Amino acid sequence: LGPVSHRKLSFSLATILGITGAMKVLFYMDSFKGPLFDLLRDNLWEGWAVWAFLLFLLGLEHPPVLVWEPLQGTRKTIGWLALFVFILTFTPVPFRVV
Repeated sequence: LGPVSHRKLSFSLATILGITGAMKVLFYMDSFKGPLFDLLRDNLWEGWAVWAFLLFLLGLEHPPVLVWEPLQGTRKTIGWLALFVFILTFTPVPFRVV
């Protein structure tokens, strides 16, 4: 990704995290009733709002790269494998009190 794409992607993802966390907090209000809101209330995590706040506080920019050179095939393969493992193991609600 180039600098412009990185900026757009990081801002978009941090905003989505913030909205997701804020929705969890808002759904605790009594004005949101119904099976859909109950489902969302049970499957969202307010901690995403904290992570979004930290991202915006620390900054979304990546430090400049000294030398731009394309990745070799092995490094690309490792990157795709890491992304695949991340997708398999991601949990939208990391902690839940039962």
